[in-house]
Amino acid sequence: MAFELLDTIKQAEQSAEKVRSLAREEAQAIIKEAEEALTRKEKERTEQIRKQYRQDMDEKQASVLKDIEQKKQALLIEMDAASQKAKERLEDAQKFIIERVLVNGHR
Repeated sequence: MAFELLDTIKQAEQSAEKVRSLAREEAQAIIKEAEEALTRKEKERTEQIRKQYRQDMDEKQASVLKDIEQKKQALLIEMDAASQKAKERLEDAQKFIIERVLVNGHR
């Protein structure tokens, strides 16, 4: 009877060790799956952030290019107006020089 009791205890210990071993393996598998899922989520989030960054940069670039084009057009209009004024003043300058030459001669 004592030997039977010892055998029963030994079997219970072996059974408990198997249960612990299986539980450890399951826990390790769960941890591994969780780590892999976390890695996938991190990669997905990183890609989302990169995509959003590229989109934001493209929008900002388009906005800056539009602003540059508007300023360029305004500057061209200003330059055209300045050129027109210069042409108008050129005629006045020519008349002034001719009058001075005619009045004062070739000095």
